Amino acid sequence: MPMIIDGTVRGYVVAKLVFTADAEALHQLAIEPQIFVTHRAFDEIYTNGRVEFGKLSKYNLAEMMDNIKNKSNEGLNGPLVQEVLVDSINYVDKAEIRSLASTSAGRTKPATAKAEPSTH
Repeated sequence: MPMIIDGTVRGYVVAKLVFTADAEALHQLAIEPQIFVTHRAFDEIYTNGRVEFGKLSKYNLAEMMDNIKNKSNEGLNGPLVQEVLVDSINYVDKAEIRSLASTSAGRTKPATAKAEPSTH
């Protein structure tokens, strides 16, 4: 998720979340529940301004995940999502991304060996 201050992207919050739900109830849905969980995670982290740059450790992740679960269930019209768990969450500064991009762009393609005909 982009983190924007004064109209400029300053960095990104990269989060990998996992949720648990009743398998039978999941099969009865007309829409994928991941859409609701992703949307609510975006709201919690980005729209609600819950994360400050470089200060992820100070937030109550359990509370944030509970908010995502509850809001997702509101959108799904019932208690389908049982738990939302954090697999990983990081902040990547825009300068780091530029550095990685320029490093990747500077790499050359590996040389390919010319195939020799078999003598067997």
